Amino acid sequence: MSLGAKARLFALSKAAAAALLFASVWAPTPGATAAGIFASMNGAWQGDGSITWYSGETERLRCKATNDVAEDGYKMEQTLTCANPSLGEPWRIKSSLAYREAAGVVVGSWSESKYGMSGNLTGRATISKIDAQVRATSTSNVSVRVLVTTNGNQQAIVMKVASPEGLTEVSVTMRKG
Repeated sequence: MSLGAKARLFALSKAAAAALLFASVWAPTPGATAAGIFASMNGAWQGDGSITWYSGETERLRCKATNDVAEDGYKMEQTLTCANPSLGEPWRIKSSLAYREAAGVVVGSWSESKYGMSGNLTGRATISKIDAQVRATSTSNVSVRVLVTTNGNQQAIVMKVASPEGLTEVSVTMRKG
């Protein structure tokens, strides 16, 4: 697959990038709820993973996140930067998340400047598992299911993209520090 074709296919599944943002820091470290579900997520995170294309081809992915968590631990602002050599310049995604403790849900919004995407995020959260939907609302109706599991300072993230072409799955392991 040519570089241009991959970039076009990637653009069709841009919401996957937002899903990565949402997933990369959403799951709390066990025991974090006493100070708010996002309390342990403050600071810098990084990770490696892979992108799986509709063709079955896979490529490496590298991401870094910076999280600014509110004092109560229930709100977070995040900037995520991810790179893949075949896609050219990295993409940057900004997100605002809020945890609604009484309902056990996380809600928020995101925007991605490279492709001009934005949208909403919603899902259910427990202390070690997330099951969420990330939707692009600005220019397409792409939907991504995000599953996140946390064990200490490491998170396993798997995203399934609902798209007939482009990206089909993103898998990343993020570490704090």
